[in-house]
Amino acid sequence: MLTIHNIGNFVSKKDCDFLIEYHKKFKHKQIHEMVNGQTIYVPYALIPFYHLRTQFILKKYIRKVKKLIPGLIHNHTQIVYWEDKTSMLSHRDTHSDWTSICNLNDDYEGGETIVEGNKFTSRKGRSLIFEGSKLNHGVDKVKGNRYTLISWWYKKWKYQLSVPVTVDLLPHSIGVGI
Repeated sequence: MLTIHNIGNFVSKKDCDFLIEYHKKFKHKQIHEMVNGQTIYVPYALIPFYHLRTQFILKKYIRKVKKLIPGLIHNHTQIVYWEDKTSMLSHRDTHSDWTSICNLNDDYEGGETIVEGNKFTSRKGRSLIFEGSKLNHGVDKVKGNRYTLISWWYKKWKYQLSVPVTVDLLPHSIGVGI
């Protein structure tokens, strides 16, 4: 049996509000076009290191997920805005093993995350963490404006090498002519 972790107040309301405002002000957003609308997101990789509060909140979130499920390796994270009438068809993630979704707001209708046919009502700060590569999941049509913090993860054991690797650092092995 596969587990779905459904944890309230995983991110504080204050941090949720800050991430929403950050998303609104961030200038280098990216768009993900879908059959049922589009999402506009801020990839973690584009958030400058000197945006200290944002970095602190996201790193704290990543640490909390890793503590809950030891052995996860963070792949990537996005702060996502779901436009009115947007939904996501049921799917399984092919680029990661685990998925974590945190609702940053709950002042909209619809927009429930659905995992294997089970609807999870949106609550500000609540996180769902599950094996996104094994469980079908999607999002009901949003009525209003929905913000989420979504991360994707690998299982550590899957990517560890079983034999030691050595690297020859002699000058000839890296093309330095001596």
